[in-house]
Amino acid sequence: MARILLTLAFLFGPALALAEPLAGRWSGTYACNALGGAQFTLETEQAGNGIISGTFSFEIGTGGHALKGAYKVMGRGGADGFRLQPRDWIERPPGVEALALSGRTRDGGAVIEGEMEGCTLNDRFLGASAEGMAVRLEDANSEPVPPTMGPPAGRWKGEVICRGQRKTTLSHPIEAVILTDGDRVAADARVHVANQQGGVPAEQRTILGGQSAEGRLELAGLGSLSPGGPRFQINGLSLAVDGQSLSGPVNMRGCDKVSLTYAGPAAVPPLPDSMTGSWVGTAEQQNGAIAMHFELRNGQAGGFGELRLGAPAHLPVERRSKLHLVLAPVGELNGWQLMLPLGQRAFEISQDDVRRHSSGPVGPFAKAGAYLVSETPAGGLELVALIRSGDFAVAASLMPGTPPGPKTSVLVLQRSEGGLADAVVAGETPPVIFPEPLGGTLAAARSREAQCAVLQEWITPYSEGKDMRGTVIANLQRELAEAFTDAKFEPVFGLPFALLSDEERRALARFIREDCEQGQGMADVGFAGAQVIGHQRGYREMVKRLTDVAESSRWAEAALDEAQALSSTAASLARIEQLKAGARDRARELSARQIAGLDAGLALRARQIRTDILRADIDRDLPGLSAGSREDGALDQLFRLAGRIADEDVLPDARQELHDRIAPPALKISDEYVTALMAEVDTLPASLQGLADARRIGAALGPVVEAVHEHFGADLRPRIQPLFLRRSMIESDPAVLEAFRKLLADAPSGRGAKEAVRAAAAQYLDEAAMQRLPEYDAVYKAALEHAEWRAIVITDNSRNPGGDEPHAEDIARFALDRVREVNATISQIEDDCLQGVAAIGNSPARGIECLTMPAVWTGQKGFASELVSVTKISCSPDAGGFRCYFQQEIQFFGPGGARMNLEDFIGTFGERAARLEVQEALFIPGNEGWQVLWGDLR
Repeated sequence: MARILLTLAFLFGPALALAEPLAGRWSGTYACNALGGAQFTLETEQAGNGIISGTFSFEIGTGGHALKGAYKVMGRGGADGFRLQPRDWIERPPGVEALALSGRTRDGGAVIEGEMEGCTLNDRFLGASAEGMAVRLEDANSEPVPPTMGPPAGRWKGEVICRGQRKTTLSHPIEAVILTDGDRVAADARVHVANQQGGVPAEQRTILGGQSAEGRLELAGLGSLSPGGPRFQINGLSLAVDGQSLSGPVNMRGCDKVSLTYAGPAAVPPLPDSMTGSWVGTAEQQNGAIAMHFELRNGQAGGFGELRLGAPAHLPVERRSKLHLVLAPVGELNGWQLMLPLGQRAFEISQDDVRRHSSGPVGPFAKAGAYLVSETPAGGLELVALIRSGDFAVAASLMPGTPPGPKTSVLVLQRSEGGLADAVVAGETPPVIFPEPLGGTLAAARSREAQCAVLQEWITPYSEGKDMRGTVIANLQRELAEAFTDAKFEPVFGLPFALLSDEERRALARFIREDCEQGQGMADVGFAGAQVIGHQRGYREMVKRLTDVAESSRWAEAALDEAQALSSTAASLARIEQLKAGARDRARELSARQIAGLDAGLALRARQIRTDILRADIDRDLPGLSAGSREDGALDQLFRLAGRIADEDVLPDARQELHDRIAPPALKISDEYVTALMAEVDTLPASLQGLADARRIGAALGPVVEAVHEHFGADLRPRIQPLFLRRSMIESDPAVLEAFRKLLADAPSGRGAKEAVRAAAAQYLDEAAMQRLPEYDAVYKAALEHAEWRAIVITDNSRNPGGDEPHAEDIARFALDRVREVNATISQIEDDCLQGVAAIGNSPARGIECLTMPAVWTGQKGFASELVSVTKISCSPDAGGFRCYFQQEIQFFGPGGARMNLEDFIGTFGERAARLEVQEALFIPGNEGWQVLWGDLR
């Protein structure tokens, strides 16, 4: 609809002039020709003479290619806006021109908008003041305040002067109700157009809106409510305010002037009592849902209302665009309450909408010229916004409850009561009204925030601790499947998941995406909405999965019931293992929580059965064991029972109880056994026999003392301390040491001599005692070396040997030394190889040697070689010494003494030493005996 008498054209509705100096800081975006979305900041100050000066800073593009610059501006401002010219560059990027700005302020200076001069296509700029917006928002959150109704508010009557035929003049009566809020004005004007043929005058009803400033009233015709269309619609009024009269030109077909006289205060009718109160709701728009809060009151001067809109509703309040309007009724229209918006208590554009050069979903409602308000049969409130001329044409004959048409904006609200009222007071957004039959706790929640909280509570037990963005969707669907079963889904959503229609799924998915995920950061709920509810394939897969899940869930419940009914036998434990295997087979159809619950239930039942079995064994055996001894095996059996109690997976409470039952008899028998053996200690003689008996008693008591300490925590070592003291006295007796030396010296020679020495020594001392007693250890090692020498078969097959050449024994000693060196090398390599990288390091050679070591294969140490025989063949003078030829026999043995056939064992020596072929070595005489060269002598 044309508004040709307005001096300014506005992007978001009627503008406000520069009522205050243009001083402050605004940030926003501007466009020029092909350039769009450029960022700017304007900082200005204004002197009393209207001169404005400031800085315009801008940034074009993003990242490393962004162009930044700034220049000074200067201009003037007044009632018709401001114009700023570029002056001096502060920072000039290449290829950029400084542009002039022509614009205006609105919303009390919180917003500036206008055009960039010199741009032929896009030329808009739009900016917001953070400080100004905060002030507007603070005012808008206050209690509803009725319109001010200052001058020129009231009832006015007069005439419209029009041109008749043949230059005659016609006048038509006019009545107008003018309502004001500050400098904002709305008017309901009725012109009674005379019928020149003498018929009944036609009434032309027009709604106008605008502002008053500096003694003038500027009104634009917003729409006609006359039946039959706007034949004589007032397009605009520009009136001079002179106390009790208004006069000025009129923009109306065939008419030129209007004059009005004050006829009394405006009679603002009251609103029906059933309509007053707080109303809330949400309206789904194409570019985002709107949160609505409508306060309707009756004041001393009549009814009024304040409509507060915020969008997008899914975002936090501070990120929404907001529009707060004050409205007043002017009477009924076809059963509706007709309310006119007098002014904007706040109009805040979010930074997101500023960047998009948009006023967002609330913007169109700022342009509405009137609202139709009616209660609905269901107890709600319906608002029809008359924004376009076509909306007014429809409203002229529209009845409540009749659909107004697809292009007309309709808002539906519900009364704010109980929890909903509390939610609104707390700053929450009215809830989403989902299509029936969606219901449950989701639909019953008092606000959108509460609805999202319901969904978060629904999904958390199944999503908590899971990486929703980094896990395969199929696996996550399996984990979330239980949440979509009828038992979990229907109480929240009002019907089973499988019965959701496409429309219902889309409504839920949009709500989850916008309000819960984007608005409140609920990523888990967002995944359920995007990948299951709102995803066609995901929905089908989940419905299919739920069929399998239902069967497996029933199986899991039956498995737990079966486990509880099992008797306490070993066969029942085997059956539980079968049930565990079945759970693993159904892992794809059970969530981790279900599997964990099933595993825990089966494990608990198995623990109960093992406890019952162990208790039954103790009940059966304990009476007989309590009367037994160490000799009849009772004590060992009690130790085994204690081991089972400690090691088997039984009930924790039962573990201590069973332990306490077997501890007394075990300690009693142990005490009796220790007492009996310790009675022999004082009579042990200082002899080898006494030493052997001490070893026997210690070997018998050691396992008992260790087992009592391990299983029952009792320390019997002080009880056997006299044994250690007596044994130490016997060991320190020189006569006993001498007898030990003679005993080992008398061991048989030949094959098996070393084993005979070891066996003889083991009757009296073990390896630990040898390390503790260096004198005995020296005797033992000397006896082993002597036995090793005596075990070698030495043969001299040389003919006519010279008196100064090496004897067969000399050659045998050399061969034996080599075998001992090899054994030392084997022991070192075993240590290195079993320690791994820490000992080998980066040595490839040692790594290869490890591959040939049996210790690496078996994990056991003690592999060694043994010289069996040496046969001298001949010796002849050579290089100042004698080149001797001989044969040697070497065998290899494992840790247990078993012979091993490893001819290639331990490198070159093993290859040569293991062969019975003739060996050669060069013996050179020296001051300390023979020096021997051995190896490849060629």
